[in-house]
Amino acid sequence: MHQLTTVDQVHEDGSYLFTAADPYGDPEEIIVVPCAEGVEARAIDADVSTVASCARAAAEFREAGFDRVLASLGGDGVVLATESGALHADALAVDVADTVGAGDALLSGALAAWADGEDDATALRTGVAVATRLVAKAGTSPPALDRLDDLRQRVAVRDVAL
Repeated sequence: MHQLTTVDQVHEDGSYLFTAADPYGDPEEIIVVPCAEGVEARAIDADVSTVASCARAAAEFREAGFDRVLASLGGDGVVLATESGALHADALAVDVADTVGAGDALLSGALAAWADGEDDATALRTGVAVATRLVAKAGTSPPALDRLDDLRQRVAVRDVAL
């Protein structure tokens, strides 16, 4: 059972809840939240000042009934909490031109990778690569996604102890 009050609060604060199909066609709910003294801290009253504390908060949030929680740390990367644990992907160094849509780009890259049957680490790398391309470009037109594999291979992903 989902805690609808929490989901409503997160939605009001600008985060996104998606239902996607897993590789077997079963629905999975995935939520992406900014993890910087904001939505997640208010939603579950948790410390999110470090990667480790953000990972613990995302894992706790996931236990409310979500299959996966992506928590963006902006320039400090992204945390993914799943049933099997938590992962952190570093952000890539880039000259940031515009951050509008960065969370959408992160999520769309991860969702596309999962839809292709990729594992969680690859989904994180893909999301970070797509978001990196987006923030490096000013304006509202989509970035070029050629040579994304090269960018994705540069994203470091590691387990985070809960």
